[in-house]
Amino acid sequence: MPNWIEGTMKLRGKREDIRRFFLEGLDPISWLTPGDIKHQVEDNSTEYSLDFTFRDQPHIADTRRAFITDEYAYMEEESGVVCVNVKQAWGFVCDHNDLDVWAAISKKYDVDIRLFGIEMGQCFTQEVIIIRGRRPIVNEKQYADWMWECPFPMMGG
Repeated sequence: MPNWIEGTMKLRGKREDIRRFFLEGLDPISWLTPGDIKHQVEDNSTEYSLDFTFRDQPHIADTRRAFITDEYAYMEEESGVVCVNVKQAWGFVCDHNDLDVWAAISKKYDVDIRLFGIEMGQCFTQEVIIIRGRRPIVNEKQYADWMWECPFPMMGG
């Protein structure tokens, strides 16, 4: 069983590009909840807002066990930022292959991605920033005194 990094995924871009990511970039967890992704992702968006409901933690397609753990995503602006809670096995980026996958998602859906997560078991935080599939930045921080220095020391693990 893996340790989990838990945190936030921010998507920045046009509402329609973010909407397309939620409709096309998520997979159902077929072995747990067989069927169409429509059973896990409900689109309640209007012409003025982006509004999604998630059930059973849909998998972010092509990633190594990354899941949306929020129940809702909402954005009111035409072009802006939407945040959802996520978790991924071990870390967002454990090798170059992981970074390539996140960069490909960013490029495919024309969105900027910012991930920040905490992994209590291995005592590190990780931040990944990808702007339109380019310029990936990965910051990983270890703490000398985990419980005191880490902003949310009981997350992940």
